[in-house]
Amino acid sequence: FIVAGLLYRRLGTTRFQRLGGLFETAPLLGLTFLVVVLGSIAMPGTPGFEAAHLALEGLLETQGWGIATLAAAGNVLAAGYLLWAYQRIFLARHPRGAAPLLADLRHRELLMAGLLCAVMIGVGLYADPWIKRIDGAVDATAHRLEAAIDLQHLKTGQKDDVNRL
Repeated sequence: FIVAGLLYRRLGTTRFQRLGGLFETAPLLGLTFLVVVLGSIAMPGTPGFEAAHLALEGLLETQGWGIATLAAAGNVLAAGYLLWAYQRIFLARHPRGAAPLLADLRHRELLMAGLLCAVMIGVGLYADPWIKRIDGAVDATAHRLEAAIDLQHLKTGQKDDVNRL
């Protein structure tokens, strides 16, 4: 959203049909957008990869292959859309010929973009401390949900046919 905001602030639009060829005039903005897109599509080495991996693993364990496959297909569709958008905005020729004049990132924006990319890549490559930090909260939430499900089953007299967390 930050990169889309930069595009909108400078060009007054985020419509694909009005954009194109921006990598020629703003390569640093293009690289920042690419890192963000790769993180969003769960590319290895980004935080999105670990998040998608854990979500799919959890779905597989609790919901089975069907739901996990649907979620994975959603990830693939999202990846296709985001890569298509990147190609249209930064790599494709502008619809009217020459790309719009767009200055590349200014000093403050470059600092912000650099920090964003560094954090994304750093967390992606070394996710263990972040995962360990939230492990306790995730376990506590899972136990509370299990207890709530058990209580609901006791009240309604249902058998526990739900996959356990």
